[in-house]
This record gives sequence, C-alpha cells and structure tokens, in this order.
Amino acid sequence: MEIISTRNTNQKIISKAFNQDIKSKEYLYKSNTIKKGNNIENKPVEFNCNCIGKYTYKSTEAITIINNNTNTNDNNPINTYYNSDLKTRSKTETTNNNRISMNKTQKMTINESKNAINKKTTEKKNSVINKENSDNKNSQNCIIKEKKEKPCLDLEVLNSWNLPIGLQLHIDEFGLKNSLRNEADGITYFGFQTEESLNTNPYIDYLVPPKDQEYDEQFVGKHFQIRYDNDTKTYYIKDLGNGFGTFIKLNDEEKIKDNLLINIGETYIVFSFNIDNEKELIIKLFTGEEQCNTYSFNSDNQKCIIIGRDSSLCDVIIEDKMLSRIHCCVNYKEKDNQKGWYIKDGNLKGKKSTNDTWFYSAEETPIYDKMIFKTNHNLFKCLYK
Repeated sequence: MEIISTRNTNQKIISKAFNQDIKSKEYLYKSNTIKKGNNIENKPVEFNCNCIGKYTYKSTEAITIINNNTNTNDNNPINTYYNSDLKTRSKTETTNNNRISMNKTQKMTINESKNAINKKTTEKKNSVINKENSDNKNSQNCIIKEKKEKPCLDLEVLNSWNLPIGLQLHIDEFGLKNSLRNEADGITYFGFQTEESLNTNPYIDYLVPPKDQEYDEQFVGKHFQIRYDNDTKTYYIKDLGNGFGTFIKLNDEEKIKDNLLINIGETYIVFSFNIDNEKELIIKLFTGEEQCNTYSFNSDNQKCIIIGRDSSLCDVIIEDKMLSRIHCCVNYKEKDNQKGWYIKDGNLKGKKSTNDTWFYSAEETPIYDKMIFKTNHNLFKCLYK
C-alpha cells in the first residue's frame, strides 16, 4: 500500500499494515522504507497518530492524521496520505475495517433499537392518550345524550283535501306543540269538533275535518290518537273508532291476527280463524257488489294465497280497478319461531302493488321512522327527530 504525504513531499512511506485501536482512536503506521531527499533508508518506520479526517473516492483513499511521534521542530504536524491501491490492502487492514464496520453496524442497530423502543413508547403513550380522549369523548357523548331531549315526532302531510301539503305537526313527550287542548299529558288527539264546542270544551289537539260536510255531525269526536311511552321512548298510534278509520301502510310482512282488517283499493278484507283450527283462514270481502264474499283456506292443502284482480293468477279475485293484477300474498310459514299466516304487499317476487296494502290500527301500533298512514282522506308521514 502506497501512502504519499501532501504536506511533506520529502517523505514517501510504503506501509504493510494499518491498525486501529478503537478505544483510543489512535492509528499505528508501519513502513519498510522511507525516502529523505535522494537517499532511501531500508529500515522499518513506526509511529502513532490520530486520524482527524478520512474519505474514499473511487480507488483512492485519503487519510489526514496528526503524527504523535514526530522529531521535527513542529509539534504534531498534520499530514494527509493517499492510498492509491485499495485492492492490495492487507488482511489486517481489512479485518480492522470490518471491525469498524461491525462497530458502526452495532451502533446503527442499537440506534435503530432505541428508535424502535422510542417509537413503541410514543405509540403506546399516544394510544393511551387517544383511548383516554375517546373515553372522555364517549363519556361526554353519553352525558349529552342523557341531557338531550326525548325523541320528537313530526307528522308531515303528504296528501290532503284541506290541509297544506308539506305541513309538519310537531309532537314531543308532552303532546302536540301549540295544541288546542293544551293539556301536556303525552297524548295527541286528532278529530273534529264544532266551533261552538271547541270554544267551550276543546278536547281535540288538532282538527282533521271530514272531506264531505254531510259527515260533520256524524264524525264529531276523536278519530285517532298518538301517545308517547316514556318507558320504551316510542310513539304509538291507535284509531279511536270514529271517522273513516286509521290505516297504516304495510311495508314488511305482517302476522295476521284474528279479525285483522286491511284495505286495498276500494276493498276491505277481514281475516279470521276457525275457532277449532287456526290453520284454517277465513277471508271476507267488503266491496261494491261483493258484500261479504267469503273464502276459506287450510294450510294443510294450500300454503300460499294470492289476492288481486287477475283471474288467471289469483286465488281470491276482486273486481276493483284500483287493485294490481297481483295485489298481495298470504303465506303460511314459520317466522321467528312462530308459525302462522303472514300477509305481504305485492307479488311473490317482491314487486310492490300500485296502491299499496293498508292495515287497520285497531290496537296501539308502534310508530317507526318514515311510517306512512292515512285517515279521513289525509296521508301522513312520520319522522323521528
């Protein structure tokens, strides 16, 4: 290995070994020959030095050192040596360099481990902080929910002969806001009162007069009610037997109860069961000329009953122009571990009828969001707020 000093041009060192003491960070140079002026001395030269700079470019390595064993007048002269043949390095130098490289690798590994530990610690802290923030947020949300008002219900007028379409009636746990009765008992009554009785004893919260004036006196009173239940946090609707009835649009399958009344088109149908055998379903029709036509079906013989105006497809045929060809279907099956007859709007493939299927709210029926019901030629939509 040839090392040439750029600071001292009179010195040329041929070195066979380059050792590094990692602990003291001192470098030991050994050479076989040394040249001073025109004379060459064949004796070993050995000196300790400190490396203060080192770099490699292509096949040349530069080392800047401070000579600790100088005999010159200058104290600790600084020299830069160039190694122009890196391929001829001795095994000792390679070993030492590997040692240096390993040491750097170990340091890098340690640093990486520290960084990984710090990263994990930071992530853990952040996770704890985020969890605490999330818990606090959830706790705050719970508090807000507890403090929040109980659910409100809006009734939107979809169609009416005398009420403004789009009108919304606001109901809360106390009843209808700005009601005529103003009792705040959690019940809202809809119906019709004469102006005289309304001034003396208002028992209606909101007036829903009949379409024809000839029914004014006949249908005076409460038509239906909406009640808020504090335990279930739910509103319930029920017809009160006055007026033209309150019918709820059938969206899903409904289990048929004894004496269930449904409305399709201009037809009313009553479903009832044989007292001795609930598998036997009795269907009574009330429409136009077909007053009280009766059909009977037994689930042992027939599990599906199709109702509509198409004589080639239906089991119960109704001459009603407002009905679809297949308007609704009744099936005997087991659902939610309950066997019985179930009614569904539309055909068996899921296609809905044109004018829907409506069931009478004879008992209190829970109101769900976007539920639609009709009463006295008025169509309402329920919206939870």
